[in-house]
Amino acid sequence: MFKFTYYRRIQVSFLLLIFIPLIAVSIISFVLIRDTMVEKLQLSNDNFLNVMIDELNKTIDDVRFASHFIVNDTNFRANLKSFADTERLNSYQDYVHFTQIQDVFSLINSKPLNNNIRMYLVNRKHFVISSGTENLSVINANLDKLMSRVNIHEPETLQWLGMADSGSGKSSSYYIARVIYDSREKRQVTVLLISIPESYFNKLLGPVEFGKVALF
Repeated sequence: MFKFTYYRRIQVSFLLLIFIPLIAVSIISFVLIRDTMVEKLQLSNDNFLNVMIDELNKTIDDVRFASHFIVNDTNFRANLKSFADTERLNSYQDYVHFTQIQDVFSLINSKPLNNNIRMYLVNRKHFVISSGTENLSVINANLDKLMSRVNIHEPETLQWLGMADSGSGKSSSYYIARVIYDSREKRQVTVLLISIPESYFNKLLGPVEFGKVALF
């Protein structure tokens, strides 16, 4: 090294004392920043997944609440049994049973249920009573297909029926069923259909762009 010229010695000193340490510091900083960003991203993903899980659990709890209420309320079951073979509202008594059933639906809706949930009661004659005031053309168009998927002999469980097309270019919906069964007569009294639109799951499970806030 003593044979180097003075200028060469300055270059070597600059390389050893400044340039190489600068590269080392840059690499260490990059690794530390990368690890920090990865950790924050993982934490953000975990929080996002927890929000999704909480929302899905709440929706499932709402579905269970509605089905258990309908199954376990003695007076309501009596009304359903009286209405089980009604094909249309032909008498004042039919109308009374119909309004009593709708009143219970209103009571269930008074609980802060997920506003995406729609419920329908389908009796043995496929007469449909809705929990809301929406047009029943969509559910009626898919009723035979949905009812064919229901296992009448499994009244104790919520049955996943899959998707049914809403038609007219609208978003489709997923359906869940619960059979209200009369153990004495050994047949169903009615079937509770619960509808959740596909758009709800698309919004919940869809990607969120960085920097935007997702509201559920």
